[in-house]
Amino acid sequence: MRRHIIYLAIAIAIIWIVPMLSSYANAATCQLTNITWTQESAKIGDLVKYKIDGKNCSLEKVHVVVWSDHSGSSDTREAEFDVYFPREGAVFISDWRVANSNPFTNASLYLVASINSSGSGTSVDSSKTGTIKYLKVAPVIDQNPTVTITDFSITPITIPANEATRLKVTFKAKVDSPLYFIARCSGVQAFMIDGAGNKVYTQAIKPVSATNPNYSFDFNHDYTAGGDGVVAFRGKLECIGSAIVVLPTSSSVPITIGKGGGTGTGNTGAPGTPGTTQNYQFTVPNWLKGQPSSLTDLLDIIAKWLFNLAIPVAVGLIIWAGVLLMTAGANPANVKKGGAILKWVAIGLAIIFINKGFISLIRSVLELGNK
Repeated sequence: MRRHIIYLAIAIAIIWIVPMLSSYANAATCQLTNITWTQESAKIGDLVKYKIDGKNCSLEKVHVVVWSDHSGSSDTREAEFDVYFPREGAVFISDWRVANSNPFTNASLYLVASINSSGSGTSVDSSKTGTIKYLKVAPVIDQNPTVTITDFSITPITIPANEATRLKVTFKAKVDSPLYFIARCSGVQAFMIDGAGNKVYTQAIKPVSATNPNYSFDFNHDYTAGGDGVVAFRGKLECIGSAIVVLPTSSSVPITIGKGGGTGTGNTGAPGTPGTTQNYQFTVPNWLKGQPSSLTDLLDIIAKWLFNLAIPVAVGLIIWAGVLLMTAGANPANVKKGGAILKWVAIGLAIIFINKGFISLIRSVLELGNK
């Protein structure tokens, strides 16, 4: 009986667990459904997005190959790389910098993505399933790279005459499309030229980068100056490997030698005209509080200042006189001194209180004299 129960349990396990494991295994299998470009055309060096669709591909590793389609001959492998699906495992979107092994011809590029497993859905081809099947890339002969000198400066800009001076030159440039640039120039060389176009300094040839658009040609140069005057220097770039590519020359940077001066050419201009007399108004700020504009206003301010000063002084003297009188005792001298202080305080206060009358009298006299 016990043996039959064991057999029954095994049967139930086979019936329920095996299908669950099978469905789990099927759910865990990644299936690629589509790969496509997101735009139809680009130039070499551009970043172009592509999209891979999948099912149950969480964190799955995908191998991507970019092929160049050649009708009537074998296709060319342009690039290959590995990417990983995000944890959601449904859509992967990224970008690729466009390259073309034959940059002087048109190219039609398509994508192939694959995973390391067998069965259906392990590989997709944009030329078959993609919404945009091919990426059209124009040859570089139709797209000239643009090189811009972003900085050409020299220090110092004033140097002594008839001496050698070390010039510190900052020389920067930027390329709009590095891959176009490397397809046209195998190297780039920097120069510093004077106003007559003579090469004052020649730098060693720099290799051209397929990925970095920024170039630095900074250098130091010991320049021996002549007499007083002005010399103008410019930065110049030349393409190595192509005679038809003309690279830019910077604007000039004038360097003053000694006292400067020198001769030059140009229009003499129109003769000067004599100047004309003009009036310029200016004011001196009035720093006095109250902003007095006349002598009487000034007297008013002085009187107010004396009044404000006299009140605390008078109060102090009255208190001092009171102390002398209260502590005099049998000493008549202190009584006399305290009385004298009170008398003079009263006289002073009387004078201060009637100061307005004196000021008004003085103002009336002054105004009468001005009539």
